[in-house]
Amino acid sequence: MRIVILPCMDPVSGYKKFHPLAHYLERNIQRQVILQVPRDYAAFRRIIEQGETDFAYLSAHVYLALRIRFSQEPSLTVLTPGGRQQHHGLLITRSDSGINSVEDLRGRTLLFGAEQSTVKTLAGKLLLREHGIDVEKDLKEYAYGSSCEKNAFNVYLGAYDASFICNYSRDVLSGGNPDWPVPPGSLKVVARTRPTPTWIFAALGHVPSLLVRDVNRALLSLTFAPAADRNLLQGIESAGFTVTDEKYLHLLDEEFQIP
Repeated sequence: MRIVILPCMDPVSGYKKFHPLAHYLERNIQRQVILQVPRDYAAFRRIIEQGETDFAYLSAHVYLALRIRFSQEPSLTVLTPGGRQQHHGLLITRSDSGINSVEDLRGRTLLFGAEQSTVKTLAGKLLLREHGIDVEKDLKEYAYGSSCEKNAFNVYLGAYDASFICNYSRDVLSGGNPDWPVPPGSLKVVARTRPTPTWIFAALGHVPSLLVRDVNRALLSLTFAPAADRNLLQGIESAGFTVTDEKYLHLLDEEFQIP
């Protein structure tokens, strides 16, 4: 059984992050699980379109764009650490930057999330558009980043004037982690995006329904009670899985006009 992960970090980091989840599934469904962590979105999309995987862990708007490739069995939503099916992106900057509104980004540099991130890129661009900011014309420079921690650190170091992170990663602002090198109060939140669905776990259309149900059952049974499960879920920044509520996908499709 193969699971492909939508790239939002380098392949080595991605493999390390999701390997415990693969190992958990191996124990619970008694099958070998092979993780596929492609180098970029083009490679990810080719794997999906050519049916070279069985399951995919991907952002919500990419799932919608490729939905014809997936099974009719219910997909799962990866819950936030707070147990929610939706989250916001936060626009952050240094506290001493002089940026106090989205409009203040004119002439500044900005770091989005990974290019195919729903919350840090798609929702981030919509936020800018709603405030009259043209990404191509009004920003001095923009680029695509990766994890919330790396994005926040780039802003702290001054590599970019502002960036987007997920709302459940606010601890990178507070300095709650003793290993986090950014002093508390160094970064601030300027605005937040519209809510968007979190990550989706879905089977491709060729996967037998029995296998889909076995995998879904195993993922839905994850809880914070056993220590091993707790560590696994913390590693993927989640409180667990739930059957996807289609209303959130419909809202995303309508608001963001997914092609």
